[in-house]
Amino acid sequence: MRTVASVLEEAPNDLVFNHVNFVSDALSASARFGSDELRRMRGGLWASAIHGVRWGTPGQPFAEDVRLRDECADIAGAFPEGSLAADFYRDLSESGARAAEHEVERDHADDRAW
Repeated sequence: MRTVASVLEEAPNDLVFNHVNFVSDALSASARFGSDELRRMRGGLWASAIHGVRWGTPGQPFAEDVRLRDECADIAGAFPEGSLAADFYRDLSESGARAAEHEVERDHADDRAW
């Protein structure tokens, strides 16, 4: 599990969107080995989802953060409430939402009109 989680850290960032069943299975399999392994797997999958360069327009959230917020919320809703996959995708969605809000606030903090 540790090796898989480490390899997943370097996976393309769209893995969590394009291979939802794999993500769900990986989380379930790692949970069978204990909470530490589940945490490692979540971390590897999380890292794959957020790594990479972000480009955007000043005053607007990054498209990657908006995608995390919106698509992960939709995916989370497709799983039973409280399932490992629903929790993972909901947490990722909330992280994307916070990042999007932070970026807009940061760009407006200096009172420039972009």
